[in-house]
Amino acid sequence: MSDLDDQEFEEMLTTYAGPKPKPVNFKAGNLEVEWSKFKQKFSLYLIGANLENATPKVKFAQMLGFAGDDALEVYNSFKEKLIG
Repeated sequence: MSDLDDQEFEEMLTTYAGPKPKPVNFKAGNLEVEWSKFKQKFSLYLIGANLENATPKVKFAQMLGFAGDDALEVYNSFKEKLIG
């Protein structure tokens, strides 16, 4: 069995888990609303990807990866981190 290339992997994720959540728009007028929508879409993604019972560390890594570069910058400013 051959390894999947990136595009095949992305298509597989979309097929089995539904669309991935788009990054949080930190430039939106109401960040609270944007974050709330992102959290809801991410929760639905976890269910579709059968990850709702994953460890908190795995869920957090997925969430941070989907949240986007701006969210990663905020996270990297924290002194204590859940993951490296």
